[in-house]
Amino acid sequence: MELETHRLIIRSFREDDCAAYAEIVRDPEVMRYLGDPLDASAAEAYVADCISRDECSGISRYAVLRKADSMFLGFCGFKALQEDLGKQNLPGEPWIDFGWRYRPAVWRQGIGTEAAQAVYAFGKGDLGLNNIEARAHRDNVGSLRIIEKLGFVWLNDYETTVGPYRRYREP
Repeated sequence: MELETHRLIIRSFREDDCAAYAEIVRDPEVMRYLGDPLDASAAEAYVADCISRDECSGISRYAVLRKADSMFLGFCGFKALQEDLGKQNLPGEPWIDFGWRYRPAVWRQGIGTEAAQAVYAFGKGDLGLNNIEARAHRDNVGSLRIIEKLGFVWLNDYETTVGPYRRYREP
């Protein structure tokens, strides 16, 4: 998969993305609302899982790179398996998780929104996804702003091991 926006290239993860992704998720500020920072082996396993999901169904998280210099900025995409997310014991029909994670150097520059709009359109159009939901920690203003700019509708708040989360569904 490969998409292009004004400033970004969004593509399937590759094995050579592991080191750049590990750099992002070992940062405590990035992981502030997600849990403990990840080590290199956990980051490598995550990238391998994304590659596997992409190869099996196309429904995955995708690497986001800055077009100007090909710098790896983070990811944006989907996670389809309800059982992966059933840890929160939320009722209802199966849903597709829509999420992202970026290096702090590009926060507050509209990168997250630009990628989310492109990837969401790809998911709806090319992949034919429905029942897409996004979640963010109640204090994660940047992610909540992206969710709201997409027009997602608030469903409820719930507790996780890292604190209160907000749950939104596509319009």
